[in-house]
Amino acid sequence: MEAIGTTPTYWDAASLQEKHTLKAAAKGFESLFVHMMLSEARKGMPEGFLGSSSASKMFYDMFDMQIAQEIASSDALSLGAYIEKAVSSYETAAEEPQIDTHPVKG
Repeated sequence: MEAIGTTPTYWDAASLQEKHTLKAAAKGFESLFVHMMLSEARKGMPEGFLGSSSASKMFYDMFDMQIAQEIASSDALSLGAYIEKAVSSYETAAEEPQIDTHPVKG
C-alpha cells in the first residue's frame, strides 16, 4: 500500500504551472483540431466492421487521436505554424505602446 500523497493526482499543481513553448502549444492545438475534424467526419460514415459498440467507439477515437498527432507532427496542414505566427504577432502588438491617432479635443 502506498503512502498518501505519493501517487500523482490528476490536477497536479506543479505540472499546471509548467510553461510550454508556443510551438508546442500550437502543435497541440493543431492535433486537437484535426482530431475533432476526424471525429466529426466519422459520424457521417456508415458503421465499420467493428459495429457500434462502446469498445469500437473507443477504438476509433484512439485511432483518430493517433492519426491527428501524426498529421500535426508532419506539418502537412501547417496550421501549427500559422497559429504560432499569429500568436507571436499578437504578443508583439500587445507589447508595443499604443499611439492615439485621434485624440479627443475639447
